[in-house]
Amino acid sequence: MTLQDVNVLFVPETFPPDPGGISVSAQRISGLLAPQLGQVHVFALSNRLPDGRMDEESSDGMTVHRMGMGKDEGRGLLAATEAICDIIMKARIDLLHAVSLAHRAAWIGVTAARRMGRPSVVGLRGNDFDRDIFDNKRAGFRFQALKNASAVTAVSSELAHRARFLLPRRNIHYITNSVDGSFYCPGKAEPDFKSELKVKEEEMLLGFVGVARAKKGIDELLAVFCELSKDYPLRLALMGGARKDGEEMLDHYHSSFPHIRGRVSLLPYLPPLEVRAFYRSCDLMVLPSRSEGMPNVLLEALACGRPTAVRPVSGVKDILRSAKREIVFPLAGGGIEGFQGATLKEGLLAAIKTPAAQRERRGRAGRVAVLRHHDKLSEQNGYLRLYADLLGRAYLLG
Repeated sequence: MTLQDVNVLFVPETFPPDPGGISVSAQRISGLLAPQLGQVHVFALSNRLPDGRMDEESSDGMTVHRMGMGKDEGRGLLAATEAICDIIMKARIDLLHAVSLAHRAAWIGVTAARRMGRPSVVGLRGNDFDRDIFDNKRAGFRFQALKNASAVTAVSSELAHRARFLLPRRNIHYITNSVDGSFYCPGKAEPDFKSELKVKEEEMLLGFVGVARAKKGIDELLAVFCELSKDYPLRLALMGGARKDGEEMLDHYHSSFPHIRGRVSLLPYLPPLEVRAFYRSCDLMVLPSRSEGMPNVLLEALACGRPTAVRPVSGVKDILRSAKREIVFPLAGGGIEGFQGATLKEGLLAAIKTPAAQRERRGRAGRVAVLRHHDKLSEQNGYLRLYADLLGRAYLLG
């Protein structure tokens, strides 16, 4: 299935080498669709460039435009909107796709598309919708972007349901994330993070991938780790750096619980090859997030066949429903009681006490489930059909 004459401009909030789930998703989606489209362009704001400076780079059939943002956000967003309009005109863009509703990207993207008479798509990925619609400073801009978009996509069935409830008569589509099972697959850990972190043979390495912050449940994870590590030989490695609140939490636990010093490691954001090696090195991946859309980390960890303990929120429930057997160790669910962390401890304890061979069987079953229901072709075709519907079915080939 192709749309070979269609030129698309993607407008993500962030794009590699910037870290984060939106950046990863934007690269995956644009990369998946580029071979099936005409021209593919990406516009991303950057804090690494001087205010107003535009950089452009092209590779693999894709042109990435980056624009520096200064402290005057209003003036900067106006300039960015003008820059997007210019790209739409010069590159003869047919459709604009804001990969996430987050912060500024969707607003300037949809505004520019509407001004230039082009259809636009806005993606809902989780936190950008779950939290921001309750934020007085952001909600107005979010709803306006969604109102002006030609279509809205959601990465989980629960997120799509919430969007339909709050946005009646909107054109909303459930298109979930995919994972590259040929890259994220079981295999030898190179580098071996157990060796690099000097994990002892009797110790069990728990892993977390993502920016360490409260939204990701790091406070609960650290509290439970401090308690369980008194009785069990455990190590914890957090990959992805930390926000200020995450750093403060780590400092607090290191100073308040001396017995965990040297047993909790904070690693920076690393490239995909090393992230894959990290998954393969860990005895158990832990994802205690309080809210998610469809977490890339969970898909990647399960595709690598790793045993995983996860809180069943939003898109995680879609994965669990698609499996024919138990594939993860469930942690605390939603609601006030679940967020207090009692079942987080019980879930982790159950995973730790489970014999290694049984944990590995769950990991292997998880790989089967995610490759069946989160394959690249399904995600690719979902977006191509949506584009064809917005532009007219005559565009659709194959």
